[in-house]
Formats: sequence, structure tokens, C-alpha cells
Amino acid sequence: MTVNKKTGKKKNGRRKPRRRVRWWLLVPVAMVIAAIVYLATMPYRNDNEKLANLGYDKETIALIREKELLHLILDNGYYSDQLAQAIKDGTLRTDYIDLYTCLPKRSPEALDFLICRRLADEGYENDQIVNLFHSLEQKELIPLLVYDYQWDEISYINDVIDCRKSGHFDLSSDYRQMCKVTSKADEPDSLQVLVNRRNYLEAGYVPSDLKTISDEFAINGCQLRKEAADAAVRMIQAAQNNGIYFFVSDAYWDYDSLVELNDRLLTYMTEVEVDVSLAKPGFNEHQTGLALNFAPTFENEDNFRLTEAYKWLKEHSASYGFVERFPQYKEAITGRETEPAHFRYVGKNTAMAVKESGLTYDEFYNLYLKDWDNPELEPSQSILSDIEWYQITD
Repeated sequence: MTVNKKTGKKKNGRRKPRRRVRWWLLVPVAMVIAAIVYLATMPYRNDNEKLANLGYDKETIALIREKELLHLILDNGYYSDQLAQAIKDGTLRTDYIDLYTCLPKRSPEALDFLICRRLADEGYENDQIVNLFHSLEQKELIPLLVYDYQWDEISYINDVIDCRKSGHFDLSSDYRQMCKVTSKADEPDSLQVLVNRRNYLEAGYVPSDLKTISDEFAINGCQLRKEAADAAVRMIQAAQNNGIYFFVSDAYWDYDSLVELNDRLLTYMTEVEVDVSLAKPGFNEHQTGLALNFAPTFENEDNFRLTEAYKWLKEHSASYGFVERFPQYKEAITGRETEPAHFRYVGKNTAMAVKESGLTYDEFYNLYLKDWDNPELEPSQSILSDIEWYQITD
């Protein structure tokens, strides 16, 4: 027996036996825990493997999980280099994720999102839109906004691809004869009103601000809405100051006069021929008081496109608010024969935008100016703010 020097108490010299843990008994426990962890993380690893098989690297996989895109991507098998890059740089718009996978050579931009939604507003389903974007360019998609809904988008795609060989948008199918769905033109008093094969003015519509253009600048009795008439005079004067001379040869027609003209033409032309060359009453934009035709003063007018007057108008008319309404090689879009002498007043800002866009006015209006049939399809303001000409006003 020994005595504790600090406490003075006696203590027993015998030590208690120490319990020894049989380590080999822990192995099964560890294996069970490892198995549970393995099984619990198997879905995680499997999903990562699936993402890797689609083509995503570790960094992008981590971001996919962080942004909660896992199921959206795996359920649809989404992958493209553009999509992976958009995930990495944080620019992905999930509402348009299909566009990131169906554009073969580039990433989608704001204009693609607008075209996509405009097509949806025309009735095109998602799989059709994917097919269209996969095969066609923006400029080849926009004409679909002018036509009636095309239930067989594959035929349209093939037609467009075939016409690429000619260098012009000269479709073999006569889409301009397929405008069976018509509606009353929105806001007939607007300077931007669209009147064409799908949009008509009522028989009783007469502009309230018609002004007769001076005989110095027009054939006797030509009328236009005041703003258009004043702009036409300024433009003609500007051309004269540059040694170019032309005048207004045709302008406002009322509905009844268009009916009489249509009936006369039908005595020696078919209805289709009249429609393509003139447009039937109600669908003729001369009734707006914003459309006019020019004629050269000192040049042969047999081919207006070859005149100096036309060359000057082509370059300068937009600065005065006018657009060439039925350009050459755009017949498959406008549904009208090319008519180089026919111009339309839409306001300076709009005219400049149409010219810069390279679109016909039909396309420009339906893409940028038209109201939405389903307002819920309109892209977000953050997208629209990146589109220069959306809802431009004069």
C-alpha cells in the first residue's frame, strides 16, 4: 500500500485491468457506414456521370447543381457548347433554353428571343420553333410572321433552303396566296398602321386630316394626310435642290373608288392578278392616306427603278419618313409585285429603322410594332431593352 503525497490518503497499489477494444469488431460497422454513404450518394454520382456524358465539365456540373438546373437538363438531354458557356457566364435564360441547343453555330441573342415569342404568338408549337431555328437564319424566320400559320414547317424549311441557290427569297410555294385569315387593321389612324393581305381597313374609313398637295409637286387633286403631304413636299424640294426632279403621281383613294377600279380591272384580269398588282378594296393602303406613287419629271418612267429619281429616293426617302413599300425580290413576302414608285409614309424614326433593318415594312411591323395576341408571350423588359427597334414611336 502506498500513500498519496498530496492528499495523504492511502491507495491500493493494484491497477484495474484495462478493457481492450477488439478493433476487428469495428470493421463490419465501418463497412455498413461506408455502404450507406455509397448508396446515399449514388444518385448524385450517377447524375454527375450523366451530365459528364452529355459533355459538361466539372465546373459546369457544379454550376448546374447550384442553379438548380439538374432535372431540366437531364430530363431533356440538353447540351450544346453555347448552353454550357451560358451556364458558366451566368447569361442563361431558362425560358428559352431550347434555343441554346438548336442554334448550330452561335448563341441566341435578344432578337432570337423576340422572334421565338412572335412565332409562338402566331400559333407555332415549341417543336416547330426548334425545327425552324435549327435550320434557318433570322431573316428567313421573320417572313413567317407575315404569312398565315404554316402547319408543315418542314416544307417551309425545305423551300427556303432551295431558294438560297438563287440568292433571293424566291419561294416556290405561293405563300402570298395563303392569306386566308384576315383581321381589321389595328389603330387605322396611326402613322404606322399596316394594311396588307391580312390587315384591312373598313369600307367607311376616311382619314380626317387629308390635305391636297400643291400642283407644283403633284398631279392635280392628289391628297395625303397632312403630315405625309408636308413631308412629301419637303422631300421633293430637297431633291430639286440637288438637281433631281419628280412629283406625286398617285396618292389617296377612297374605298368606293378602289371598288370601281377593281371592277374595271377584273374585266380583263383574273382576281389573283388584280390582287397581286393592286390589292383589293380594303386591303389597299392607298386608303390610309399615307401611300403615294412618284413619277420622274424629265426621265423615262417606263422603268422607274432605272431613274435618277428612284436612286435618290432609295437613298434619302427614309430621312423624310418614307419607305419603299414593295421592294424588288421581296414579292414572296409582301404578296405584291415589285413597285419601285410606290412609297409609304410611316414617320422618320420608323422609316430609318426599317431601312437599317433591311426588312420589308410587313416584316418590320409584325416583328417590332404589332400588339401581342397573347400578352403573356411578350418577352421580359430586360430582353426588349436590348432590341433597338422594338415598339419604336414617332
